[in-house]
Amino acid sequence: MALLSAMALQEWVAQSERDYLHPVNRRCYLFGIPLVIASILVGIAALAVPLLWWPAGALFALGSTIQPLGHWHEGRRPSFTHDPRFLIVGLGRCF
Repeated sequence: MALLSAMALQEWVAQSERDYLHPVNRRCYLFGIPLVIASILVGIAALAVPLLWWPAGALFALGSTIQPLGHWHEGRRPSFTHDPRFLIVGLGRCF
């Protein structure tokens, strides 16, 4: 998978990993991204069970807050601000 460019997947992952060198930023990434993914899954379930909208929103807010704090601590902007395709790479790195 080249993500519609000449770079191989390994190059995309390596470039993304350079934005998570500091241990605090790496931990924020490892906690924040799964929370955002969980919020999406709970949001989908909320289509059938409306009471789940609040937990979905809370998970999304928490995960979306943790992520920038890690980047702020490291002093680097998230990769996806340079190229949105890094959103896909970031999800893949999480699993």
